[in-house]
Amino acid sequence: MKYAGKEDPLSWDIAYAIHKVIDESNVYKYDEHIKLQFSLICAMIDRLRDSVCFFNDLDGAPKTDGELYLFLVHSCMIHDAVKKIHEELGLKYKYEEGAGNAEYKYFRPVISDEMLKVAHGKNFPTDEKFFEYFRSLAFAHPLDTNRPRFFEKGEKRYSPFVINASGPVVEAESEQMIGVRVYSNKWPEINDLYFPFRSWMDFIKDRYELLIGVNNHIKGIVENKESEWCQKKLNRKLSTSELLRAMVGQLEIRYVSSHVLASTKEALAYYTMPLDTFTARTVESVVKYRAAIDSSIQRLCEALDDLDYESFMDILDPIVCPRPPSPEGYCGVDYQLEKIFNHFGDNDEC
Repeated sequence: MKYAGKEDPLSWDIAYAIHKVIDESNVYKYDEHIKLQFSLICAMIDRLRDSVCFFNDLDGAPKTDGELYLFLVHSCMIHDAVKKIHEELGLKYKYEEGAGNAEYKYFRPVISDEMLKVAHGKNFPTDEKFFEYFRSLAFAHPLDTNRPRFFEKGEKRYSPFVINASGPVVEAESEQMIGVRVYSNKWPEINDLYFPFRSWMDFIKDRYELLIGVNNHIKGIVENKESEWCQKKLNRKLSTSELLRAMVGQLEIRYVSSHVLASTKEALAYYTMPLDTFTARTVESVVKYRAAIDSSIQRLCEALDDLDYESFMDILDPIVCPRPPSPEGYCGVDYQLEKIFNHFGDNDEC
């Protein structure tokens, strides 16, 4: 996978980092305000995978018209996906018209006003506007191009075909070129517009790497949520049952995994069940269970306040689902609690 002697011009890690943040945080799965938005972003990131692989598998510039069309399709998918992701997140696209970051880095240095046929008194287009212009001509979509501001008044341009890197128009050039042939209703001559393949590649790479800023933004959303949660400390003066209820509420707000939430709800249910609902034979075990919760409640509070759900479960799980030293003697690891709270009766046989 080489381009101009370099490995992988587009790093998939950039796009994958966004997917990973979204996938690993339940905020993006369960928050009703943003989960649909991020489902769309994940769809676009998945689309980018094929385009990034296509770019990284290129062995030089496209040498047939079909290869050039496919190359331009993937270019547009990358460029448009990056812009759409910015739009969905409410982020300002760096090179949007009027954003104060007009750029002439990739095409102005390698294309003359004469080749582009810039009308007298008009300015050469920015990189973004040139991209739109070239895409329109290359795909003949729309069939005629008349919107660029550097045209003469009332001018329309058309393209009969694209120019691939092995075409006779550019075969004598010192480096690989791509382009289009251009006709106009304002001048009679044929005009061939072409430029270095590397300039287009560098332009797409620049736009693709704007996703680094997107990744920082979505990580910031998670960090802000976590900071907000960390500020809501559990009130240690509450009773054990009240603290367990507060824990359930905190876990629901934080979109913590269903296993953690279910175990906490189970602990609360076991702890608050009236003692008179148990047989005399099981009350002693229930009292021991509640004592275990009481002795662990402060450590559970600390783990939850620190957003340390792994430590939280390391404390809670052995209480709710005790692991007996000799599992062979039991039907299940939480057999004792099942007998107590599900009223299996006095029969000790499984």
